[in-house]
Formats: sequence, C-alpha cells, structure tokens
Amino acid sequence: YWAGNNWYTSDERTKIAHSPSVGFAGVEIACENPQKVARNWQELLGFEGSPSVINEGSNDVQYVLTLEDEATLTFRKSRSSSDVGLTKILIETHSTKIRNNETFKVGNVELCFVKHLD
Repeated sequence: YWAGNNWYTSDERTKIAHSPSVGFAGVEIACENPQKVARNWQELLGFEGSPSVINEGSNDVQYVLTLEDEATLTFRKSRSSSDVGLTKILIETHSTKIRNNETFKVGNVELCFVKHLD
C-alpha cells in the first residue's frame, strides 16, 4: 500500500497518523557531534532552554529534545563510520499483542515498540 495504484489517500494517511492504537514515540540519530546537532535541531524547532543530557561525561553521552507530545529526539555519537543518521524509531502502541520494547531491524534502522503509558 505504500506506492502504486493502492497508495493511501490523504484521509486514510490522516486516520493512520491519528490512530489510537499506534503513534510516534521518538527517534535516535547518530552523528559525529551530537551536542551540536541537538542544538541545531533545537534552534530549528524553536525550543527554549537546553537539551537534556544523559550519560554526561561518558563515551555514550546523549542529548535529548522532548517534543510537546512527549516524543523524543535523541542524538548520540556515532559508534562507527557506518553508524550515522537515523538509527532507531520508537513506535508507541496500545496493542496487548506486542511486547514492550519488542524490536526488529529494517536495513540499519531499529524499530522498537513501546507500550503507551496511560
């Protein structure tokens, strides 16, 4: 359904995007200078203050921007020359059939389902 004659109409895509059963919870982006990239995104999105810092002072330091809907943009240092760009998508679900933190990979991107917290 993602291309060709069966492509979703605008109304169908809107229904999927606003579905009560699944939603966007966050992304992880690997880059050479995560602090700088996080600040660039912060300025682009018009956020005030500073990104949250996780694991400060370690090799695994992460800079996190939290959107108004609680979705997160996490920026971390690349671990190799091929570890650059989008590395993880967090998908929020209300489904009881999917285990929390169930993950699978598509190419170099990890998809991770997280339970919706009521």
